[in-house]
Amino acid sequence: MDATVSILFDRNVTANDLSGVTITGATQGAVGNVTATLAEDNRTVNIVHDAFANNNEVYTVTIPANAVNNSESLGNAEITWSFTAVALSSNANLTSVLSQTDGSPAGGDGSTSESAITWNISVARGELDVSYIAVASDATVHLYSNASFDANEDVAITLAVGETTGYINVTAQDGITIKYYAVTMARAASNVTTIAVADGMDVVVTDVNNTVGSEAVTVAAATTVADLIGAIESTDRTNQTYSVTDSVDGGKGDTDYLVTGDRLHVYSEDGFEQAAYTVTKEASTSTMIVDTSSGTTVTDVNNAEGSEAVTVVSGTTVATLTTSIGASDGSTQAYAVTDSSDGVKSEGALVTGDKLVVTAEDTVTSKTYTITVSA
Repeated sequence: MDATVSILFDRNVTANDLSGVTITGATQGAVGNVTATLAEDNRTVNIVHDAFANNNEVYTVTIPANAVNNSESLGNAEITWSFTAVALSSNANLTSVLSQTDGSPAGGDGSTSESAITWNISVARGELDVSYIAVASDATVHLYSNASFDANEDVAITLAVGETTGYINVTAQDGITIKYYAVTMARAASNVTTIAVADGMDVVVTDVNNTVGSEAVTVAAATTVADLIGAIESTDRTNQTYSVTDSVDGGKGDTDYLVTGDRLHVYSEDGFEQAAYTVTKEASTSTMIVDTSSGTTVTDVNNAEGSEAVTVVSGTTVATLTTSIGASDGSTQAYAVTDSSDGVKSEGALVTGDKLVVTAEDTVTSKTYTITVSA
């Protein structure tokens, strides 16, 4: 406890006589070898001293009158203040890893990386990051992936089924005391089927309900099977597997768009547990359309803002057009046709100048496409 004591004046001063500065402990008495000097900023007086003898003891600093002068050569009045000296902790103990503690640690004394203290614990989670490491109060911790304690600092470590060793460095509050730990974590295959949204993927998966019997997942419009699977993870960061079916358990491929009523099937890492999540898809606001007739009915679509247009072959009827187009994002749109004067046209052959009105899945957003009938 030998930290420098300082006082900052509110104006420039010059040193007159700093030899009388003292520090006195309530129990210790006068602290030895007190030396006060004026810093280069001409405002700060730094006071070095022998170490304070007692933790949590009150010490009083006295700066005698006329120790410094201001710009008008006027000296200071006597200045005194008190403080409590508190020793910084030298505790660099590791408390727990993933809420687990080794009651019988082995290895070395932890003073160097070569003499690391060894722990052996059993864990359930499939990943370790520093937020799951508890250490002594006011100590700092770093996680490494190698025994030299210098690789992948504070990068999360994947814990595969079996044993994985993480290397943990703990520095005490005093900044001097350091202990090294090699923690071997044994993990059995998980039976967890609950899921979470992966970091940064909440724009794809907007809600998850893990309540048993009511499992559900909500996804954004235009989400594919691959998008969903890439946006979720196990709540314990273990290796689940996933598949998606429609509402009657018919298979869906990676590029298929999700619709409300689809089912996400989650299989636990150990292969013994599974859960089915009902998919709810948020309503799309897209009014963009694509040809689904392979050019036999619709020969061109222009989705450019302000220039929306669709070209069809001669003889195309209202019914044929509305069954030959679809939403570009796989959503459920509604279609209506009007004549050039916006009169409803529910049947019959299309003519150039007719209009296709596309209403998005949200039932609010709409766009009008001008129809051209090719010769």
